[in-house]
Amino acid sequence: MDYHQPEKHLLKYEYSKLDGKDIRLVNLLPGQSLDDPLHITISHAPLAPPARSPQPPALWTREELQKTLSEGWKVYRTLDEAFLFENERTLETSWSHPDPAVDPIHYHLPEDYPYPDFMPKYEALSYSWGELKQEETLYIQTTTGTQYLEIGLNLAVVLQHLRYEDTPRSLWIDAICINQKDLEERSRQVRRMASIYKMAYRVVVWLGPESADSNLALSAIEKLGSRIECNENLSEYFLVPGCKELASPWKELSASLKEEHWESLDNLLQRSWFSRGWVIQEIRMANRRAIVYCGRDHVKWNYFPRAFSFLWEEKLPYSGIRYRLSHTRKLMGKISSQMVAVLLYWSANSNCSDPRDKVYAILGITDPKFSQKIIPQYSLPTTEVYKDATLAHIQLFRKLTLLQQCSIYSLVPELPTWVPNWSQRLSSTLFEKRLNNASGLSSCSTLFFAPNILEVVGIKCVGVAEVQNLDKIHQFLDLMIKNRDVRSAYLTGESMARAILASLMANRSWERLPGIPSLPYLEELEKALFKDYSCLVKSLGDDPHFIHRYSDNRAFFWTIEGYIGIGPKEMQPELDIICVLLGCNLPIVLRPTARGQFQVVGECYVHGLSDAEALLGPLPKDWEIEIHVDSANGVGWPIFVRKPTDTRTWQDPRLPRLPPGWEGIPHPELSSGTTGPLFNRFKSTITNETTEFDPRLSPEALEERGVKLQRFQLI
Repeated sequence: MDYHQPEKHLLKYEYSKLDGKDIRLVNLLPGQSLDDPLHITISHAPLAPPARSPQPPALWTREELQKTLSEGWKVYRTLDEAFLFENERTLETSWSHPDPAVDPIHYHLPEDYPYPDFMPKYEALSYSWGELKQEETLYIQTTTGTQYLEIGLNLAVVLQHLRYEDTPRSLWIDAICINQKDLEERSRQVRRMASIYKMAYRVVVWLGPESADSNLALSAIEKLGSRIECNENLSEYFLVPGCKELASPWKELSASLKEEHWESLDNLLQRSWFSRGWVIQEIRMANRRAIVYCGRDHVKWNYFPRAFSFLWEEKLPYSGIRYRLSHTRKLMGKISSQMVAVLLYWSANSNCSDPRDKVYAILGITDPKFSQKIIPQYSLPTTEVYKDATLAHIQLFRKLTLLQQCSIYSLVPELPTWVPNWSQRLSSTLFEKRLNNASGLSSCSTLFFAPNILEVVGIKCVGVAEVQNLDKIHQFLDLMIKNRDVRSAYLTGESMARAILASLMANRSWERLPGIPSLPYLEELEKALFKDYSCLVKSLGDDPHFIHRYSDNRAFFWTIEGYIGIGPKEMQPELDIICVLLGCNLPIVLRPTARGQFQVVGECYVHGLSDAEALLGPLPKDWEIEIHVDSANGVGWPIFVRKPTDTRTWQDPRLPRLPPGWEGIPHPELSSGTTGPLFNRFKSTITNETTEFDPRLSPEALEERGVKLQRFQLI
């Protein structure tokens, strides 16, 4: 391809001001070949999203539809928002209700859904900016003649591939449609990004030019995605209705993937688009028309999550692709708008040209109450943006989850240690999905003293006594076996060997999470440990690096009191303390200062302090905890199991009955198969207000039970 320099007599394009509700649109003019110069026009158009939901008024909810089905039938909502009916006995699926008397108007979406006839009609481009050092000339036809803009080389390649040969193409492109040098305009337009992608006729994803094996990857995705449907949470998948060409469908689909397919898929997932911060919002706002280009080849976007849901359950040929599939799944499926902490973690580990966008890029898909508190302002220092986001999260959700993303390693001037530095990539965090419940369902208790002091409430549990590097786990385990009595009993009653292995994996094992079959068995790992490291690796199955996932960039530690765990490399023995703070799922390592205040060193996993033991004491004899992960939102809920009888209950045997004036609200779907309901919310019978926090874990209730809470001033 040839790249063009502007003619010397041409003027550089000057942006005209946008009216309040207007956006700019690019009209990409036709070109006969990739080497033709790029020509566009730019226009202004009002963007006014409809006040009403696009949902057809006669459409029933999934719950309403389920009530109309006879026994043995189930209805699912798919990623495309369509309804899929499944015969649970034959596993056959259908887009039509099994009872022909039910009018399709109650479950069929119109072909032009959503927003039929919405104007302006445009496509929104989702792409990776790439390096901006190399530039290409973009010619702009105006009423006064031709002007020009310099655009990045990557965008030039996109436009050369996307333009039609004989007709213009209307596009919204952030690098052109926003005057990037006008900070005030950038701030205003960024607030509208979610609406821009939501109201687009179609989102167009550009992965990059064609490569030697990109067509192979796209064809594999299309083959799988066109035959598979999945529910909106990506927790279940099915054959599409009418897919009868396969005798043993799942086996044949799996067998169709050869070594070259896996390699091409892995190469595709390493393209820069998948690691760009803004795409999390852009593709989640897209409707079912979204399309993915790789050079001239293209497939439907929704083939990706369908194919990847299937691949996720497969025995993968090497661990790298499982890691990349895991990373890519953040772009897919339904998420709770309240998962602000998870979204911020994803954003921190994505690429943005402006560090403030680590926060701004998720505002369109997060809780509206949170996004209303964060007004994009590119004139603000990054540290202020991060601090404001942290305080807003604490105030709205009454949780200290974001402390678990803090690291003294990434400390920068002006940023308090209790504020995450999202401008740097975060280690694999231990907090996701609430698989540990160090403070139970407690609400944080905080005070903020401007400019930079956050006072929190919790309990000092243990002091750090010894720290061991984990850069080479096999050497670490060899030393443990040679120099420590790993067959002795740990504080929890299990063997020290098992406690060490559980700590290295942050308690992610099949025994702890029996609903996730891909996790390793601790019992098998413990047996393999006493043979050699290669046996241990074999016991990890198709993910031999699993044992490294949570220990990477962390250290192993022992405490004065005899506990073990993993935590930040920067821990200092005989100085740092480990605390359980109300409203925080994991213990936090704190460092005392000379003035009696504390710095946040980082999150940690302490074996034996994962399940509110610091607040409620250990479980009674013969009781154990398993974690059930809710497929609807990925949240973990503890099930208490009494081993001799295998009695299972959601009710914590350490807690008394709810106090007078309170009642539990049972979880709508997770209260069966156990004795006693799961209370996922609590209601005050005096005020009628509801909360997700257990009143038995309030500071007052805990202190009444003799728990000695402390206040810690974090700086």
